[in-house]
Amino acid sequence: MIRTDNACRPDRLDPASLSTLSGLEIVNGLADGRLPHPPMAETLPFTLYPPSAGGRVELCAVPETRFLNPMGIVHGGWAMTMLDSAMGLSALTTLSPGEICPSHETSVKFVRPILADGRSLHVIGTVISRGRTVITAEGRIEDGDGKLYAHGTSSCLIVGIPAQARAPQPSAVASCRGGTRRPRHGEPHPLTWAHPPLFRRVCT
Repeated sequence: MIRTDNACRPDRLDPASLSTLSGLEIVNGLADGRLPHPPMAETLPFTLYPPSAGGRVELCAVPETRFLNPMGIVHGGWAMTMLDSAMGLSALTTLSPGEICPSHETSVKFVRPILADGRSLHVIGTVISRGRTVITAEGRIEDGDGKLYAHGTSSCLIVGIPAQARAPQPSAVASCRGGTRRPRHGEPHPLTWAHPPLFRRVCT
């Protein structure tokens, strides 16, 4: 499993490399440490367990005092984020390479207050419907005895990874090496103004 209590850097995730993996491979890689955890986990740490069959994902998290609201209980945003993460990861396990599933709508119901008393809570996300364009998942936050603290549902849209985030194609590299192929309509040129001027002079 992967623990998210180490320092995270936003540049550790490589969307281009992830575009070649299925969603299940990504979640398994995050769980066993083969893939770096996302930067958001630095703010809201949790432990991700390997996914189960049928699109079921479980997180384990300890509510911290820094998430308390003025009433002395854990802010509802913590529970909503944890549920959205678990449900989103469960939806991710159903995707093919080149697909992502951003959340379209997430609804959460709070059953009882969450306290920052050092106890671990289990956040479970499960896919209940997988259509051609929409994935529906449900989630629960429970303690070790199965007591329910919050539950919710989420709808995720299945979309393709934007072209600029995909792994570069060999033809694009060849055009920088003196090949004759020109970029197709709508395709970004491999040399952009983001490159240093010296690099542009050498390659053009």
